Amino acid sequence: MGDWGQGAKNNTIGWGQAAKNNAIGWGEIYADSWAGDTDIIGISADFSYAAASYAQDGVNPTPTITGTSGGTFSATPAGLTLNSSTGEITLSSSAIASYTITYTVSGVSSNVPMGITAASFSNVYSMLFDGVNDSVDVPAVNLGTTGTYSFWMKKTTATSNGCPIGYNWTYGYVMLIINEKAYIRHGTSMTIYTGPTTGADTLRTTDWVHIALVRDTTTSFILYINGTNVFTGTITAGQAGVSTQIDRIGMESDGGYPFGGSIDEVAAWNTVLTATHVGEVYNSGSPNNLDTLSTAPAPLYWNRMGD
Repeated sequence: MGDWGQGAKNNTIGWGQAAKNNAIGWGEIYADSWAGDTDIIGISADFSYAAASYAQDGVNPTPTITGTSGGTFSATPAGLTLNSSTGEITLSSSAIASYTITYTVSGVSSNVPMGITAASFSNVYSMLFDGVNDSVDVPAVNLGTTGTYSFWMKKTTATSNGCPIGYNWTYGYVMLIINEKAYIRHGTSMTIYTGPTTGADTLRTTDWVHIALVRDTTTSFILYINGTNVFTGTITAGQAGVSTQIDRIGMESDGGYPFGGSIDEVAAWNTVLTATHVGEVYNSGSPNNLDTLSTAPAPLYWNRMGD
């Protein structure tokens, strides 16, 4: 009992007990003195996020812990998708509300307010085409002799065929999905991209796939699948000076090859998008807000397909 720290172990009502149990006051610094440890011990639950609120379509934030590590996170009220170990917030599945996030370590807690706001842009919705007679008319979008169009598609089955984007056959180039191949037609000629049967850029999938077709010169085009340049083709000489026009979504202009599956984010530019531009539109697999792109120009036509 000669050690004042030992007194903290045995004293049940005096200052030593306060040293053992007080988690936030002066007793905290001697919390372990009952074990003979007279070092000053500080426990802090300090943490912070980079912002006080986040939109549902933002990048999932993780807090910076400036206090003691190894604690757990919780939130009130219910509705916030929160990793209890790391504090990371999954924004897309968190409800719009004001929350209090609490970090607790060794009995010490601290709180920060957090707001979840509506997504500035929704990529939740799309349009489902039945593969029989569903289509959406497009009011005369002329891309000129150079330009770009892009869209997202999700086929009903891996073997479903059809024309996601329809053009007048007389003009420029058009894309069909037939037997898991991309048929790119320009005038009376057809170029076929068969693609791999496996891999990230396959057309044999019922997952969402991003397609971008860039007519980079009057005589050539580039096909991008999921942000990757997979094919370069040459346009028939007789069609080199012909403008490309979009006039239908979900089938050919004349009603042939109806597409079976979902289509989303149909956009067209009368300018040539670079690989960097296409990558920004693709946005690593999550459709980007085309009104707020940092590198790519604003589209001439953009149909959010239900958003």
